Amino acid sequence: MRACLLTLLLLTTCGTAHGEDVFLTIGGGYNAHGNQISLEKNVLLFQRMLEQDYGADVRHDVFFADGGSPGRDLQYVDPGEKIPAALRLLAELHDQDDDIDYQYRNHEVPDISGPSARNGLQTWFDETGSALAEGDRLFIYVTAHGGRSTDKEQPHDTLLYLWNRQTIRMRDFVGMLDQVPGDVPVVIVMVQCYSGGYSHTIFNGGDPENGLAAANRCGFFATVHDRVAAGCTADINEANYREYSTYFFEALRGRTRFDAPAPQPDYDGDGLTSLAEAHAAVILSSVTIDIPVCTSDALLREFSVTQASDSEGDKPAADQDVAAAESDSAVEGIGGQLTADEGELLTAESPYDRLIENADPIDRAIIDGLSEELAITEPNRAAAARAKADEFQKRMNELGEDQQKLQGEYNGIRNRIKRRVIGRWPELDNRWHPVTVDVLANHADELVELIESTPRYDRFVELREQIDDVEEAKFDQERNWVKTQRLLWALETCALAANLPYVASQETVDRFNQLRMAERTYFGPLDADGLN
Repeated sequence: MRACLLTLLLLTTCGTAHGEDVFLTIGGGYNAHGNQISLEKNVLLFQRMLEQDYGADVRHDVFFADGGSPGRDLQYVDPGEKIPAALRLLAELHDQDDDIDYQYRNHEVPDISGPSARNGLQTWFDETGSALAEGDRLFIYVTAHGGRSTDKEQPHDTLLYLWNRQTIRMRDFVGMLDQVPGDVPVVIVMVQCYSGGYSHTIFNGGDPENGLAAANRCGFFATVHDRVAAGCTADINEANYREYSTYFFEALRGRTRFDAPAPQPDYDGDGLTSLAEAHAAVILSSVTIDIPVCTSDALLREFSVTQASDSEGDKPAADQDVAAAESDSAVEGIGGQLTADEGELLTAESPYDRLIENADPIDRAIIDGLSEELAITEPNRAAAARAKADEFQKRMNELGEDQQKLQGEYNGIRNRIKRRVIGRWPELDNRWHPVTVDVLANHADELVELIESTPRYDRFVELREQIDDVEEAKFDQERNWVKTQRLLWALETCALAANLPYVASQETVDRFNQLRMAERTYFGPLDADGLN
């Protein structure tokens, strides 16, 4: 599971005094076996970022894993630690060698406010969140694990896992957010699996049928509500980290995890890197299985359509079309112009030139960048992307078949080796038998020699490597497939944004523009005048 980020500014309303930027981090796993070191490293990185940009006195409350308990709650793998050959081989024969090299220690996150637990978080919102005032801003960063919704009727009501397997549903989280005064801007960055469900925190009660919440909140999420996310790993080497947090913070700060200089995206040419631009950089550059989304994506998919007959907006499409035809006015705030004829509503399959003329600079950068990477130049980019996706899926299926064949041969040889070992030590059929301890302590060399001298052992080792290679090749194809899905998502987003004025009320259009503005703000403290 991967998991499993944030910090930036919302536009300050003219005439509003600048208050305090407050940061809340929720991190860690559901128990020691699910609390990988990468989650700790993410929190440490975020703490370092805030201290560098805000100073040591920044208000940052961290709820992580088991809090201040001295127990060994963190999982890691140290490549320098070698597992005895006899133990590793015996574990492999029992098909239980995947986690044999995991080690555990107490986490090292300083200045902990408490464990990742419902009661502590609820208290924080009741006492601290509710006490925020006009001019303050709240930034929430979540680096943890997540789960699918358990309600088929509410697929976006996904789960955030806390310590001791507690959970917070998206709708529960909305209830906590409602404790924050509505005039306090809130930015949420979440990187857990299925985190896209939390894009619905912009709706009253987390339910689009209840309309948009009056609160000023926006957010960025590692992946859609029905997919796992990349990132959680026990690897101690941060140079190997490939997940949303790494790419997002690097683009935002212009510095890597190791504070080396890194390029900063500026798709709109204003000389700065906004939250939305950092999010777009993740979509363009991350080599993961994630399909990142944001809150404006959620609004569009609830209140806009690409076919008038499918309209679920908050005003009938026909009414909007008539009003637009009578006024004969151009669409403002979205970019470009559309005719009001419902046949002119854009779709992801609309010609590239028409989509792009209605795209803002960030959306265009995503579409152009992904199109170039996928070598797609056809006017109907969506059809070409789907064709590419089919190619990648076909290759994944072929590799899956190859893997099954290799695995079958591997299992056959493994069973032969296991029978030979059991013939010498019948007790080892049960890895918990007391004799196992004696064999590993006093007959390890004999056990290894017996296994390695089994006919076809060399092929056994070769098959293990081939299976790993095929698995990696499948992941490569999935990453390629994900690029096509990101492009399809971006094309649909572009069409939905252009169509919104014709299928939704002016109030919804205004709220969309406000939400986009919030997503396009910048990282860092404000000065006394409310400027970066």
